[in-house]
Amino acid sequence: MGPEGLTSLQRTAPRIHMASKKIEYRTEQDNLGKMPVPVMAYWGVRTARALEFGRSESMNARFRHALVMLRKAAVETNMQIGRVEVRQGKAVSLAADEILAGQWHDQFPISILQAGSLGAVCANVDEVLANRAAEMLGGNLGDYELVNVDQHVAAGQTPYDSFPTALRVALLAQKSELEACLLDLERLLRRKALELEKIVKPGRVHLRDAMPISLGQVFNSWGSSVGRCSKRLTDVTTTLAEASPGTGEVGTGYGTTREFSALVVDRLSEISGTKLRLCDDPIRAHQSMSDFVALSSILKEIAVELQKISSDLCLMSSGPSAGFGEIELPPAQLEKTPFPAQHRAIPIVPEFASMLCLQVFGNDMAVCAAARTGQLEYNSMLPLIAHCLLASMDSLTDAINMLAKRCISGVNADASRCQQNVTATGVDKILLSGCLGAEQAKALESEAKERNISIKELILERQLMTPDQIDKCMNVKTLLSPGINESSRSRI
Repeated sequence: MGPEGLTSLQRTAPRIHMASKKIEYRTEQDNLGKMPVPVMAYWGVRTARALEFGRSESMNARFRHALVMLRKAAVETNMQIGRVEVRQGKAVSLAADEILAGQWHDQFPISILQAGSLGAVCANVDEVLANRAAEMLGGNLGDYELVNVDQHVAAGQTPYDSFPTALRVALLAQKSELEACLLDLERLLRRKALELEKIVKPGRVHLRDAMPISLGQVFNSWGSSVGRCSKRLTDVTTTLAEASPGTGEVGTGYGTTREFSALVVDRLSEISGTKLRLCDDPIRAHQSMSDFVALSSILKEIAVELQKISSDLCLMSSGPSAGFGEIELPPAQLEKTPFPAQHRAIPIVPEFASMLCLQVFGNDMAVCAAARTGQLEYNSMLPLIAHCLLASMDSLTDAINMLAKRCISGVNADASRCQQNVTATGVDKILLSGCLGAEQAKALESEAKERNISIKELILERQLMTPDQIDKCMNVKTLLSPGINESSRSRI
């Protein structure tokens, strides 16, 4: 079939990407002059020039997909309103489908964290789409007469509205994955709470002995904290879903129409599966990074809770002989110790989760600094904001998955050690004080110690309580909930 037969585009054999040992080059030209480009590369002169300034690493996959989806939505809208011919438009749309299906991932060497990377990143995607679309139509790589980057791929758009719009789509997609991980972690913690609800351990305040608490209550409180974080993360969707494609360099929409932007938003919502809405004030969206700062703050909050949980897991599992030793973590790594016939279990999972959380804290500081560095109608630090937010979401997802699957799911309680630790805190005296009064409990404790008998034996000897009353009085679980007051004495 001829190149006009668009139904054959997907069957057009793509070129093999730079597999030969000797790389050949073609020459492309922009307004700065000529540049050599690898002959088999789908990117072109703008990408080649961008590679001279900043990092050369694979573009973030989520962001790349979001930007490709935006270009697909825009070119289909441009076909609908007659700005782009159907032949070229369909070719670009099919090229986008190939990328979204996982092809050509090696054709995106531009990092989003790079000088001037709004234009560089968009140029990388646009050139790949244009060259692949031209190839589908029978053209050559590097010849932009058939499919032009500006007239066909990015028509009606600029990097200044494309980059933040794609970032919002990428963050919303990644946020959904993080929300699912948080929900799984919360459910796991709630199940663990039920499993461990009968195990009582000492509470600790300032790392000093305090009133008893059950392991079930501890794990349930962690579940509540994670649940609150999840809700806050869900709430931020409202602001993140405001998109402003086709609104130009400063948000005024020069060169396009409000109708075009609205149609792109609707089509992008369909393609991405994320409900977006047109921003009511695109100029504000160009200038202000507050939506991204709010997201970063929530990610920091999640990291705070995860690190607290990780730290507590390490403390409660410390030992086994000289530490708390109240829970056992599933063995992930053992190392030899100087003690004979012993291997030390290292809590590498919660420690690694803590490291990832610390990275999130640093990213949040960078986001805040970048957001306030913006000048007038454009924030040149947006690439850093994008890099930090995407990295923080990856770090939190990894931390949550590892904590849940490789640590918390396999936590076991050492019931006897917990009981031993509770007894060592002198909780019996507290319980007796609630039933017999502080003075009498103190006297009984002193006499029992002098006679080297248990308090229970002394109470029975003096017939102060029956065995059932003693068991009820000395039940440490009565201290786990409110209601212990003077009425306890009247029931004896």
